[in-house]
Amino acid sequence: MCASLSFLTLFFFLFLFLFLFLFLFLFLFLFLFLPLSSSSTLRYDLFPYDENTVVASNIFFVWEVYRAPLQGHPVHIIPDDVLLDPKRFCQFLYDCKATEMVVTAQLTKNILDYPNLKLKSKLQHIKYWMLCGEVCPRSLAKQWSDRVLPSAELWNYYSTWESLDVSFSCLSPPPKRTDYSASRYACVGQPLPNLVMYILDPKTMKIVPQGIQGQVYIGSRGMSDG
Repeated sequence: MCASLSFLTLFFFLFLFLFLFLFLFLFLFLFLFLPLSSSSTLRYDLFPYDENTVVASNIFFVWEVYRAPLQGHPVHIIPDDVLLDPKRFCQFLYDCKATEMVVTAQLTKNILDYPNLKLKSKLQHIKYWMLCGEVCPRSLAKQWSDRVLPSAELWNYYSTWESLDVSFSCLSPPPKRTDYSASRYACVGQPLPNLVMYILDPKTMKIVPQGIQGQVYIGSRGMSDG
């Protein structure tokens, strides 16, 4: 009997410790880290909410779930089976009158390639469609321009786990090619004002010349030294 009570007591305190740890983590993330990072303030300025804002989100972008509620706007969670079905996905966005969402390039391509989807109608409430989590081919921006515009703006959005939002680039209408845009992938834009971005040679840790490949290093107010 004593052994059983000891086990239950240990289990209770372990559960309580985990609960408090998760609560503290969410508190620090939402109210201390986010205000120091670029995303919590600058994205609100770049993509302001209004009285009609409705955000659609899937749980794999969990940090996106909290943005709108912190500003008093609703979020609709997209079930996984709906997200992977282009027809149901678009109908879900139409039914909840979603005005913006963050999604991957491949999931966007799935709906653009799906036949007989009236995207200009189904996405008529969308104001900002943001791509994140994957590289975006230029051909995707062309497809979006042909099938969706002028209903919704297409944005390529680059972020990291540590610094959150890093840069944004509008892909609608598709930007014209220049001497510096020979890549088949879409641009991610310039770093946000309170971030720095360097392209370094991973061996020498020196900045590479323009046009030379290297590794991306980012610094922001939400990151510690080192």
